[in-house]
Amino acid sequence: MKFIYGKQDWATLQRGQENCYLLTNGLGGFSSATMLGSNSRNDHALLMACIEAPNHRCNMIHRLEERLEREGESIPISTQEYVDKSRNEQGFRFLCSFVFEDYPCWTYQVNGVEIVKELAMEQGENLVAVRYRISNRSKKDAALKVTPHLQFAAKGAALDRKQIFTVQKKTEEAYPDEKAGNIAAGEDCKRGAVIKEQGKISSQGLEVYFKTNGETECFAQSFSEDLYYAYDACDGRMACGSTCVNHCITKKIKAGARSELEIVYSMKEIHTTAGAVLEEAVRYRKELEEACGLKSEAGRTLAKSANQFVAERASTKGKTMLAGFPFFEDWGRDTMIALAGCCITTGQTDTAKSILRTFAAYTRDGLMPNLFPEGKNAPQYNTVDAALLFINAVYLFYEKTGDLSFAEEMYPVMEEIIAWYKRGTSYGIRMDEDGLIMAGQGLDQVTWMDVRVGKILPTPRHGKPVEINAYWYNALCIMDYIGDILHEKRQYALLAKRVKKSFCKAFWNEEKGCLRDVISGSPADGQIRCNQIWAVSMPFTALTEEQEKGVVDRVFEKLYTPYGLRTLEMEDAQFRGVYGGAQLERDLAYHQGTVWVFPLGAYYLAYLKTRRYSREAIDTVRRQLAVMESAMREGCIGQLPEIYDGENPTFSRGCFAQAWSVGEILRVYEALEKDKPQEGVGLRKYEPDKAGQRAKEGQDSGEVIYRNVLFDLYGTLVDIHTDEESEEVWKKMALFYGYYRAYYAPAEFRAAFKSLIREEQKKTEEIQIETIFYQLFSRKEICPTESMALNACRIFRILTTEYIQLYPGTKELLESLRGQGRRLYLLTNAQRAFTGLELQLLGLDKYFEKICISSDYGVKKPNVRFFRELLEECGLRAEECLMIGNDEFCDIAGGQGAGLDTLYLHTNLSSQYTGRIKADWMQLEQVKNMTEVLDILNALEEEAKTKNQGSLA
Repeated sequence: MKFIYGKQDWATLQRGQENCYLLTNGLGGFSSATMLGSNSRNDHALLMACIEAPNHRCNMIHRLEERLEREGESIPISTQEYVDKSRNEQGFRFLCSFVFEDYPCWTYQVNGVEIVKELAMEQGENLVAVRYRISNRSKKDAALKVTPHLQFAAKGAALDRKQIFTVQKKTEEAYPDEKAGNIAAGEDCKRGAVIKEQGKISSQGLEVYFKTNGETECFAQSFSEDLYYAYDACDGRMACGSTCVNHCITKKIKAGARSELEIVYSMKEIHTTAGAVLEEAVRYRKELEEACGLKSEAGRTLAKSANQFVAERASTKGKTMLAGFPFFEDWGRDTMIALAGCCITTGQTDTAKSILRTFAAYTRDGLMPNLFPEGKNAPQYNTVDAALLFINAVYLFYEKTGDLSFAEEMYPVMEEIIAWYKRGTSYGIRMDEDGLIMAGQGLDQVTWMDVRVGKILPTPRHGKPVEINAYWYNALCIMDYIGDILHEKRQYALLAKRVKKSFCKAFWNEEKGCLRDVISGSPADGQIRCNQIWAVSMPFTALTEEQEKGVVDRVFEKLYTPYGLRTLEMEDAQFRGVYGGAQLERDLAYHQGTVWVFPLGAYYLAYLKTRRYSREAIDTVRRQLAVMESAMREGCIGQLPEIYDGENPTFSRGCFAQAWSVGEILRVYEALEKDKPQEGVGLRKYEPDKAGQRAKEGQDSGEVIYRNVLFDLYGTLVDIHTDEESEEVWKKMALFYGYYRAYYAPAEFRAAFKSLIREEQKKTEEIQIETIFYQLFSRKEICPTESMALNACRIFRILTTEYIQLYPGTKELLESLRGQGRRLYLLTNAQRAFTGLELQLLGLDKYFEKICISSDYGVKKPNVRFFRELLEECGLRAEECLMIGNDEFCDIAGGQGAGLDTLYLHTNLSSQYTGRIKADWMQLEQVKNMTEVLDILNALEEEAKTKNQGSLA
């Protein structure tokens, strides 16, 4: 996207200073100024070098003063505001256009002389290059004089008036045609540039090298006082600054001639040219644009902007992500939110892996660093959300790339996080009895609304914050999902179900039709804030569809603006509509109504989800999102800012470029371009893997039709007999409970067990048997642990099981099907507590891509929803799937209801066949060896192909 500005955009100095450019070098260094070329902030600089990546930055070359000299007159073409307005440089009067695409380009016209200025940074180096292309169409000789204003001061610090600046230079032999002053435009670059002067500027132990094809003139140093920083002044920051000048660089241009002036500044010796740096900048950003794979112009532009936040970190020797320019460093929470859009959406997967590995290496007591170590300082871990969002980031990475080995590498770290959150860690972070997460204590603010002013907490959220518990539920589901793929059985599904129930009970506010912001017992609980939107937008969510839609609609009504979501509804007594003024005033408004851009991404994703990605919903989001292109023209060009005023969001505030703002909006652009289910079809929780596409290609080329085979378990693959009526079972269970002082008579235990099951079945279609055994302890006023309930459940299973074994040929069948390129899935009415272990015991768990156990879902066969859960989770097409089972109602009727072809197998555990349900293919004689299914499957596929060919004919 090319951003073009003209004179109407700088009708006044103030208007011209509203927008700025940003270039970065991948180290934490940057170059930034207004589109007039002026510095309206102390943090603006031509070269803000990073001495130690990414945060030890120094303002080296603060700005360039540029003048066109002709026969005794000196005309400023640079612009700078001073406290003494009479000193203002007003070169913007000669500025004809400003263009930004891959780097900034200014065009000036002064009395028949046109000057085109271009500027770029080199990746991986503290190096900035400037090139002036000068065309003197007047009848007078002219000269362009450039004077660098130096600071050599730490970012945000003032120049020391005692500093001594020295310049060392040497002159190289010039090319003959340059002496004639008649060099064609672009010729310098083609020949590697004509270099005449090179040297070094030194002060305070710092050095900047320079190289130029102009003439360098040194003079006694002097200080330029009282530069005025308008944008710092309005925010109560340092409003004035000083610089030092001690040399200038001049390029002479004869009347009617053209020439170029190149200046390169670097913290190391220079072995390149301005032209080469400019060309490399275009190539580098083109690669970023292509790698993202997005079609929309705005999305492709943001993909390039996203890369500006990625930097090296010297202390960890890995990649990191800066939260925002010009103020912020690399923070854990911001990184985990921004990474999905800035790295995963954009195709920068190696960068994403490097960042995630860096954070994984610094995990401590289940927490991720909020701030990384600098020098000898230890990391700071004061964030509750970074670790949970790390788990989400790993999942999103796996979902995008299918890189299971990386998920497996990160899984132990993810397990450690969950374990510490359950048992409790620093900053009051722990799981409560209801399974929900508590966080914060004293003056520790550990959610993203973390402002503290002395002992004042403007947005206190100690207790159970809504988004933290949405992240917690999502993390537990991810652990179960990835653990299932890795064959790691850790019972996360059981805890997730408990959390889901507690979440809905604690947070749903029926009166307001949305979620409470926090559970703390204070008035803050009922405030309507944007944090609830993540309870809808995360990959795994606890709310019903109706509740999710209610949240999205309430957020739109109370918090939505075109540029972001308000952090607090306007009707709230604590709402502050304007962000600005001194630090205290800004902090008190920061999360009390101020509009933030990054939650808008979650809102749009949630809106699309709750509207099932209908055409109308997609069109609505595209129409509303279009205004982001205007946001990218204002503030920092091509970027998205941190915040806006809450009451009337017009001009950007805070950081002019914010990583999570860019990343979250990028995810929306990506979502709009993905293939989504048609209206009326259930929303997929995960993006389809490549299996469906391969299956379609296989069908077209004459390979297997049923690329995906779904199996029932008990009675289809496994022969089992259980007896729950034996008196011995209840005697031993009563004895087991007695060991824990939960005293039951055998008959009493049996009656209580069956009564609890009936009660649970009134609440849900499919129970979790562990909860029954848990409640059996509680009835005797024993407070059980989760492991006690699980152990009771498994002992019960052992006592009631007379035998369990595979049908002959089961493993041979499964191995043969996989050998044919088919993917196998298991869909069983069973209990995770013991079925997961039985699958391992029987050696079946390794054969299946996904194992769906009804107790995890609260629904069971023949309910069509259970079948569709599997199809949607794994991105399977019904026409490429075959359901194989031994129950004509649960397996066959349910499968057909979900649009699947079905194969009925009669086994010793099948009920008497009624004939009411007709499977697509049926084996009514009892199967003696499961390898017979191979012959059946091959035969029915031939029949299916014949039918397909006939229908095509």
